[in-house]
Amino acid sequence: MGRTGSLFLCASLPRRTASGAPDRSRSLDLTPGSFIQPPAPRRDPIFYNAKGIRSGWRLLVWFALSAALLVAFVIFLAVAIAIWLTLSGGSTQHFNPHALPEWMELDSELLVLPVVLVPAIFVALVMERRPISSLGLGFYRGWLRQTLQGLGIGLLMIVAVMTILMAFGAYRVEGLNGGLGFAVLSGSQMAVGFLGVGLFEEFAHRGYLLQNLIDGLGLPAAAIITCILFAALHISNTGENRLGILDVLVAGIQLLVLVMRTRSLWMAVGLHAAWDWGMSFLFGVANSGNVLTGALLRTTVHGPVWLSGGSAGPEGSVVTIVVDCLATLYFARAAWIRPTPEAAALWTRYVSPREEPAPPSPARNEVQVAPHAAA
Repeated sequence: MGRTGSLFLCASLPRRTASGAPDRSRSLDLTPGSFIQPPAPRRDPIFYNAKGIRSGWRLLVWFALSAALLVAFVIFLAVAIAIWLTLSGGSTQHFNPHALPEWMELDSELLVLPVVLVPAIFVALVMERRPISSLGLGFYRGWLRQTLQGLGIGLLMIVAVMTILMAFGAYRVEGLNGGLGFAVLSGSQMAVGFLGVGLFEEFAHRGYLLQNLIDGLGLPAAAIITCILFAALHISNTGENRLGILDVLVAGIQLLVLVMRTRSLWMAVGLHAAWDWGMSFLFGVANSGNVLTGALLRTTVHGPVWLSGGSAGPEGSVVTIVVDCLATLYFARAAWIRPTPEAAALWTRYVSPREEPAPPSPARNEVQVAPHAAA
């Protein structure tokens, strides 16, 4: 046996005490995991925490990629319209974007959904190593049921609001705008468009943005930021008023409650889409100040603005604000509104209540030893 082997054998034999018994306190431990471990790589706490890359940097990358995609989409759309006008004999100098068909304007949010969705998928997969299903729109068991429940709730709420307003004389149905064929075609077009509105606005405000704000700032701050942002983006709508903006703020809280109770976006998407569809198609009233043609019913507005909502539509009525507040309280307590097991597991694993600070990195020359090896 060589010199090295002899030394290893001698080192591995236990020492003896004065009585001749093996001295196990000083014997060499060769069990797995007892060897000296290399120090962990040092991470800058400005960019990393205990979970990995901080949520603020993830959001910054998401915003930057979304902005780049939006610019590319606008350029592509402008070129496509210019080519279409050239081939059709029109003039780009006299082009009026407001003259586009209403269905194209309505479906625009469905078309720009990839602008916010694709960057979120990229950041989740590359920077966070998390599955796409954790972003709130996973097709796990129960997603369709929750979407249909949201659609039903949204229709029930708008019918209840309009029934109350009609009882007070704020709205009056004068008749139908068309026959069955017209209703099917127009209703289908608006259904697709408002489904896109629900998907885009819910994911943009209560999807990846909300999850990262919860991760970095906690739920209270995340709720305040997303709800105020949701209301602020409706201020520029034609015909919107102060009560309408207040109701949008309440609606943002309402939808946030559904997202937090279900740990997904599907029920909120369904409610959002059905509410907008009910106002614009079913009753033919203003939706956040916007009036669309092609409604099923021909409805007229009467009474004071605080009751009818005026140019903002039913969302500018105190009746709608009260109904939304009561519905929000109900959603917060209803036992049947709960997450599916998979949605709950994904949320628990990938959306933490708050970021924890990064653990202190070991000194450059410091050596880490397994606990039971040092004992």
